[in-house]
Amino acid sequence: MTRKPPQRLPENCRRSVLATAASVGLLRDVTETFLRKYGLDHVIDDSRVIVSELATNAVNAVPGTVVVLDVRLLQDRPELLIELWDQSSRRPVQVPAGPDDETGRGLAIVGALAADWGVRYPPNGGKTVWATLKVP
Repeated sequence: MTRKPPQRLPENCRRSVLATAASVGLLRDVTETFLRKYGLDHVIDDSRVIVSELATNAVNAVPGTVVVLDVRLLQDRPELLIELWDQSSRRPVQVPAGPDDETGRGLAIVGALAADWGVRYPPNGGKTVWATLKVP
C-alpha cells in the first residue's frame, strides 16, 4: 500500500485549555487528529507521549489555570515542534525516579523520545516547555 504524501501543514495547531487531568487526554487527542489529518501518522505515538508528559507537568504546576499547546512543523528543518505554555515560571526539574515511584519520569521520557527539548521564558510570563521530533 502506498502512503499518500503529507499535505502542507497549516501554520500550527493551537489549543488553550484549563489545566485539569481531563485536559491531558484532550490535548493528546487534538495532537493525534492534527497529525493524522496531514499524513504524519509515523510521529503520532511519540507526539502523544510527549504531549501527555508536558501537559501532566503543567497540570501539576498550575492546576485550574489556562495552558496552551502549540504543534507545528518547522519551516527551516524537517522537525515537528511541540510546545506547552503554562503560567508558572518555575523551571521543570528532571529528578531521578525509583522503581516504585509513580512520578518523576516525564522529562526523562520526553528526552528519550525527542530530538531535542528545553524551556524558554516568553516576555508575557510563564514558561514554554518544548520538544522537537524528527519528521522523515
